[in-house]
Amino acid sequence: RLTESASLNVLNYTKFGKNYIKRGNISPDAFMQMAIQYGYYKMYGKFVATYESSMTRTYLYGRTETIRSAT
Repeated sequence: RLTESASLNVLNYTKFGKNYIKRGNISPDAFMQMAIQYGYYKMYGKFVATYESSMTRTYLYGRTETIRSAT
């Protein structure tokens, strides 16, 4: 089975949380996107294009758009 070959490691980070990040006027989601990009850069020595989906509720019936991260 494919699921048997998957593994998961969880780090319970307790030094700070979302309120600390928000006090710096940064969204927790943006902070995590930057952390993931930085981690990839540290592992592979290069930046790559990334994106995430975003729900645009202001449109009739809503729709999903793509956000391209630019750092």
